Amino acid sequence: MEEKLGWMPARFTNEERLKLAEKILVKLKNKYNEQLIAVTLEGSTAKGTDKPFSDIEMTAIFNNDLAEERWNAFLCEGMFIGLGYDRLESVIEASKNVNYEWCLAGDRLLNAKFLYDPTNLAETLKQNSIEAIQSANFSKLAKAAFADMYEHVLKIFTIDEDNILCASLNAKGIAYWATMTVGLINKKQFISSRILFQEAKKLKLLPKEYSECIDELLALDTNVNRLREFSARLWTGMVKWLSQFQISLDDDELKGI
Repeated sequence: MEEKLGWMPARFTNEERLKLAEKILVKLKNKYNEQLIAVTLEGSTAKGTDKPFSDIEMTAIFNNDLAEERWNAFLCEGMFIGLGYDRLESVIEASKNVNYEWCLAGDRLLNAKFLYDPTNLAETLKQNSIEAIQSANFSKLAKAAFADMYEHVLKIFTIDEDNILCASLNAKGIAYWATMTVGLINKKQFISSRILFQEAKKLKLLPKEYSECIDELLALDTNVNRLREFSARLWTGMVKWLSQFQISLDDDELKGI
């Protein structure tokens, strides 16, 4: 395959990723000393679901004297690393909240692997996350995701019929936000973005024609009118389905203002 393509990303095993993460940890501890509160390994490597071309996601948590919160992306020994620099107060505050992408990103703290944690921060964050989930208004979150879905639906109908690239991009946005909405109603945390849609199709509560519409919106061999057709079918199915949960974007009386 590499000879045919001319280039491919470097392959790594889970063991090699963990070894490289440990190398980064040592560098962080030596450089930042007492400023460093904890270091986490996240994503597929932490879950053990990583593939040969998976990257490494890490977060370094500092005391509140950290000058700047940032994300540092780089290659180390051919491995793509995403390293976040966060203040302790920001991490604690984030652990107390659930947003409308919780289905995909909400397990970050619960499933993170703490490589360095002298103050047992992991337990505090885990308890905060559990309490946040228990008190979250999932109907409100689902409505917000549903609104984002509709923005992409509208764009599908404003795009010129020969602009398949832009239409396909928005079709994927429709599929994504429809799936976030479905996930929130089911209170489901998906394992990975790689199998997001496959996981969603197995959920107990689903709108009519959800699976068929998602497949069509993600299809490579398509056209703008076909994407409009299945956007409309998914949208109307979602509207009817969500009504049983008293979720609607309609507000003719402007009561929400």
